[in-house]
Amino acid sequence: MIKRMNKKGQGGLTWEQVLGIILGGIAVFVILGFVTGTFGAIGDLFKKSEIDVAFLSQKCEGLLSSGNIGGFCSDKIQISSTSYMNCQYAIENLGVTVQTKYTDCGLNTPTPMISICNNLKLEQGDKFKVDKIKVNGYVCSHWDPANFTP
Repeated sequence: MIKRMNKKGQGGLTWEQVLGIILGGIAVFVILGFVTGTFGAIGDLFKKSEIDVAFLSQKCEGLLSSGNIGGFCSDKIQISSTSYMNCQYAIENLGVTVQTKYTDCGLNTPTPMISICNNLKLEQGDKFKVDKIKVNGYVCSHWDPANFTP
């Protein structure tokens, strides 16, 4: 009786191949998690490139040139489903440019950010999560005057 030998490539998977497939799958999952924002703040770093700086420049310039300083400081700009900012923060942190000179909104005081958080709370109702929604890089509970430290 003749015993057939497995030729190269006809055998089953080796442990090294199985391990490689598993590790490759995990790597793809982790990379997709970061890019899609599933992993929170680290994913938000990749999403910054999606922000339309030219549009924000026009919006903020329009608010300033019309004299709407309250809007410049307290209008929310949505970055992601849980992250917002105002025009001054966009100018100082994202490269948004305006021609009109502006006064400081008081980023070291919580007033403009409290206004944005309160508006979001009114809009979202019971879905609003004070420890999940971020304004200018901090969760809304940070801007609470009882908790605020500049």
